[in-house]
Amino acid sequence: MSRLILHIGPGKCGSTSIQNLFAQHNASQGGPCVERTFFCHLAPSDFTDLETGEAGSAQADNARIKRLDILLNTAKAGGDVAILSHEFLFQTPRAMGIITERARRIFEDIRIIGYVRPQSALLRSSYSQWLFRAPDRVFELEAVLQSHGLNPDLFTGLERQYIASILDGYHSARQLSGYNLLDLWGGYQAIEKSCNIKPLVGGLPGKDGSLWQDFCEKAGLTLKPDLIEIRANTRFHPHLVDAATEAIRAGHIVMGPHEGNDILTELSQRMGTVVSFNADFLAALAKVIDANFAADNHMMCEHYDIDYVDVFENISLSEAPIQDSVEVEESRRAENPDELINYYCNLSNVLGLR
Repeated sequence: MSRLILHIGPGKCGSTSIQNLFAQHNASQGGPCVERTFFCHLAPSDFTDLETGEAGSAQADNARIKRLDILLNTAKAGGDVAILSHEFLFQTPRAMGIITERARRIFEDIRIIGYVRPQSALLRSSYSQWLFRAPDRVFELEAVLQSHGLNPDLFTGLERQYIASILDGYHSARQLSGYNLLDLWGGYQAIEKSCNIKPLVGGLPGKDGSLWQDFCEKAGLTLKPDLIEIRANTRFHPHLVDAATEAIRAGHIVMGPHEGNDILTELSQRMGTVVSFNADFLAALAKVIDANFAADNHMMCEHYDIDYVDVFENISLSEAPIQDSVEVEESRRAENPDELINYYCNLSNVLGLR
C-alpha cells in the first residue's frame, strides 16, 4: 500500500530533529527505517503559493498544480513510504487541503503528523530564535507595556514578551508571518477540516522519551536499532539574546531574524554559564500563559487522544489580575534596582564587554 506522510510541525516542536533523522540517513544509505523511505524537506515555495492563491491566471494555477503532481509522483516512486516535511505546513491549511486532494489520486494511505508543547515554551522558543532580533517587534513590546503604565526598562526581553502577550491578548506573540502559532487547537482543527483527515498529534516527548520512535510509530515505520537520537534545534545563548535586544533598544543595528545564524550559534557556543535573573517571576508569567490556553488544550488532548498531564501542567491561578502582579514586581525592582543592575553587569562580563 502506497503511503504518504505529511509532517506539518508546527514550528518549535521538534521538526528539525525529525528532518535530520531522514536527511542524514537518506535512501542511498538505506534510510533510517526498515522500510524503504523517500524524504523531502520541502521549501516554503513548494506550497505557500497554494495557500495564498495569488497566481492570478488559469495558466499559472495549472502550472502550480502540475508542479505539485510532479512532486507527489516523484515521492511515490522514491520509496515504499514517502515523507514530505516542513513546519510551516501547520500554518497553511488551504495548501494542505490542496496537497491531500491531489495526493489521494496517487497514494492509498495519507497520514498527517504533528506535535504540541506548552504555549509558554513555544513562545519562549520563538522569541529566543527570531523575535528578539526583530526591531519592529522589540519596540512593539515596549509600546504595549507603556500603554499599560509599565516601565519596560525594568524588565528583561523575554519578560517583556510574556507580559505584552498576556496584556494584548497574544497579538504580540504572533509569528513574523503574522500567524498565531500558540493557537494549537485552532490550527489542528483548520488542518483537519481542510484535509478531511484527522491528524496524528503527539505531545513533544520529554528528554527521556524518543521523538524519532514516536514519529516512526505514527508513520507506520520501523526505526532501525542502534541509531543514537539527536535533538537538533537552533538555540542561542540567553545572554546573547538579551544583548541583541538591548542593542536594538539602544539604536544599534543587529542581524535580523533570518540572518547570521551561524555567527550567533558560534558566539553562543563560546559563552559561559547562564546567570539567571528572577526565574520565579518568569515562571509565574509562563503559568499565566499556559492557564489561558488550558481549556483549548484539554479539548485538543481529548480529541487527539493525548495524555494531558504528559504534556501540559494542571495550573490553578489566583484571581488577582496579572497586571497587578506585574506592577508589584515593577515597584519592587524600582525600589531595589541593584538586582537588575547586577544582572546586566554580569551580562556584560559574560559577553566580554568589560
